[in-house]
Amino acid sequence: MKTPIILFCCLLNFMIAVAQPKQSTAIQTTTHFDPQKATTQLINSIPAALRDKANNYAEGGHWLLLWNVLCAAVTAWLFLFGGLSAYLQKRFATRKNQNWRNFLYIVSYFILAFLLSLPLDIYQNFIREQQYGFSNQNFVGWLLNDLITFLIELILAAPFFVLIYSIFRRTKENWWIWGAWISIIFLVGVVIIYPVFIAPFFNKYTPLKQGELRNQ
Repeated sequence: MKTPIILFCCLLNFMIAVAQPKQSTAIQTTTHFDPQKATTQLINSIPAALRDKANNYAEGGHWLLLWNVLCAAVTAWLFLFGGLSAYLQKRFATRKNQNWRNFLYIVSYFILAFLLSLPLDIYQNFIREQQYGFSNQNFVGWLLNDLITFLIELILAAPFFVLIYSIFRRTKENWWIWGAWISIIFLVGVVIIYPVFIAPFFNKYTPLKQGELRNQ
């Protein structure tokens, strides 16, 4: 029994000894590479005008994060303290079915929130993209895509929130367990159906032409 173990240890030591020179050689050949210098050379190869344009676009995007937060805060304030939420609840209070009231409220909320954020949306996703040359769509085409995106979000989100509120009422103290599982299932479902049913609304897919790339 000891002989196979000794032979195995000898073989293992031999393999380690053989591999060590190759590893040290690889380290020696890569120690001369300076990633900072290579990055600087790559950046310097880009024209200064393009670098300034990219920097301005990125820095402006940071400010847009703040403006989006402020827009969301203003929208929330108008609903909670400006009377919009109370008005909608009063408006749909005559409906006997609680799920139907929730559905109408959620749809109204999404529509009003979309309209309130539309000016920022136009500047951020149309005017700004046109200024930096990242879009060649006209306003009508862009607005049509934006409306399609909004309708898809509304179709997916409204039934989801109605279901969530209905489960909250039924499960009581276990609402968080059911809510978490349903949210996970919903997100997984959206990820699965998006490439097949949603993405074609915004992109035109064509089969890959015959050639070496397709045959690989």
